[in-house]
Amino acid sequence: MFSKIEKNIAIIIIVVTILNIFLSVPLNNKVYAAKQASSGNMIAGASQDENGKYHGGKPGDSTGKEVYIKPWYSAPWDVVLRYENSEDKELEQNVRNAIAANAVLAANNDNIGYDQVTRTSFLTEVSKVGYDLNKLTTKCNTDCSAFVCTIIIIVGYQLNIDQLKMIGLTNTGGMESKLTRVGFKAYNDNTYTNSYGKLQRGDILLNTKSHTEIYVGESQSGNNNQWSSLEIDDKNIDLDEINFNFSGSPKNVTYAGKRNLGLWIFSKIADFIDFIIFIIINGIKYSILGYTMAFESLVNNVIKAIEGS
Repeated sequence: MFSKIEKNIAIIIIVVTILNIFLSVPLNNKVYAAKQASSGNMIAGASQDENGKYHGGKPGDSTGKEVYIKPWYSAPWDVVLRYENSEDKELEQNVRNAIAANAVLAANNDNIGYDQVTRTSFLTEVSKVGYDLNKLTTKCNTDCSAFVCTIIIIVGYQLNIDQLKMIGLTNTGGMESKLTRVGFKAYNDNTYTNSYGKLQRGDILLNTKSHTEIYVGESQSGNNNQWSSLEIDDKNIDLDEINFNFSGSPKNVTYAGKRNLGLWIFSKIADFIDFIIFIIINGIKYSILGYTMAFESLVNNVIKAIEGS
């Protein structure tokens, strides 16, 4: 079926493929793993523009995915920030509920999009309509930390809390120190940062180097199941060197950068099977082609013989 040369070429290709597969085992298995929670434990935030980038997009949410509600995941989070007021528990709960409620309203308002360069425009535009998200109809932009800060400022005006009105915008690196000065308490125990079991509506989830979101509680409506990558808003990180694509099943998602060994081995075996199937199919194809050419040559020889006689 195959000549000796063809067999040797096939063997060389198979050997090279096997070496390529198993020599590419990731040596660094540390970076980040994102564990997706059940759909009942939701968070709201802002991640990327309509082009999957961090700046250069149009005002407003062009895709419905720039500002979103999605299941809780571990970024991992460094700290959970919760508004507390020992002197007025009713106000404390009102603030938390208002943070969550306004985050949901913002996530469902497609006039709010994502862009780091114009991140202040969300705060600017909502201030023009009395900090009422239901009246916000002008397209504007935010980013992850500006989103969280703007929501807190909105709550400050709605509940007339001067400290919250005046927090201004910050980045993820400065958020913990700023919020703990205006009534938020920091929880950095693993039982808060690595799972959603102790979270309460209105909690701020913070990775101090990269990202922040708001826990909005169970069964929120909105742009659910948007599997977008994390935003990196610190200027000292080279975005071009980091691949944030997701892979894996929806409830057990792994960033490219951390490889799930089981999923990786399975994918490589599947790649190898695909390659073997490719070789077999092409072998059959070229064999048929060879037989066709041989038959054509035979027919031509018969015709020539007939013509010669």
